[in-house]
Amino acid sequence: MSMISGKRSIRFLYLLLAAALLLSLAPAALAADGDDDAVVYTGAYSTLEITAQPEDFTGPLNSTATFTVAANGSGLTYQWQYSDNGTTWKNSTMTGNKTDTMSVKITANADGRMYRCVIKDSDGNSVTSEYATLTIGTGPVITEQPRDASGEKSAKVIFSVTAEGDGLTYQWQHSTDNGDTWANSSYTGAKTA
Repeated sequence: MSMISGKRSIRFLYLLLAAALLLSLAPAALAADGDDDAVVYTGAYSTLEITAQPEDFTGPLNSTATFTVAANGSGLTYQWQYSDNGTTWKNSTMTGNKTDTMSVKITANADGRMYRCVIKDSDGNSVTSEYATLTIGTGPVITEQPRDASGEKSAKVIFSVTAEGDGLTYQWQHSTDNGDTWANSSYTGAKTA
């Protein structure tokens, strides 16, 4: 009876050692999960991981750009940074600079500026996000206005407009009360220039 009890004790001890070995290898296994897009720091008992990187932002002057980062970990703190050359980084003082989402007023000198976030956990581990770039984009500008047209009843008239900008869409409208109210047109070409 004591021999069986001894074998059980040895088996139990081996199981405990195997479990301890697996737990000590778990952080390394998490780091080698094959996800090339995630930035991961693995420590003995915690994992600090960026799950969503900040994205580039394009907008017109005097509007507001928003940069967001998402991370897993415990007791996270955030510090957004900016750089004009990608080498020298300075801590930002913009709204939300110590949160996961920062807002930046778009000014002329901010065109091409890069933003990233340094995240720390309660164990003192840190990870830095990829950078996102702010670009000043132009809003639509009408460069040639439509011209008045006249013709006989049932005759065709053609209106055109010329504009510059990114991703332009068009919707012609008409008014029957001297411009007091407007309605979307459904005539041929109502959604073209």
